[in-house]
Amino acid sequence: MEGEGLASSYYKNMLLSNKDKLLRTSLYPGEDNFFKNNPNVAGMKTEDKKVILNPYSKLSPKELDAVYINEATRINLDNYSDKPQFTLTDEQKEFFKDTAYGKNEAAAKDTVVARILSNDPSVKTPTKEQQDYVNKFLESQINAGRF
Repeated sequence: MEGEGLASSYYKNMLLSNKDKLLRTSLYPGEDNFFKNNPNVAGMKTEDKKVILNPYSKLSPKELDAVYINEATRINLDNYSDKPQFTLTDEQKEFFKDTAYGKNEAAAKDTVVARILSNDPSVKTPTKEQQDYVNKFLESQINAGRF
């Protein structure tokens, strides 16, 4: 994936070095129950604009960092005025079809951006249009110091 350039590395390192801003380590009872019953869900952004990670996940610390980057990016996208206008590929639509993103194209697009940045292979092959959007988003976040 192209999202592994200098700007991407800088953005990810800054997110990880500022985890205390967005990571909420204490879970609400409903979140704890959800994670217990869904160990395949490694983390999520919350309604209070925080990232929570599943304490029952079997992922390695490095993999959980990628989950954190993904979810923190989704929070940053919520605060970014230039919403993705790119087209999802047929492969991406098929992948998201039976998920919560299958019925929410805007959320699917945000997830594609976040997954490109966290090097998640489930995004498959990003298009040039998607990669261009990611680069523009990265530039805006770095210039604004949003980590």
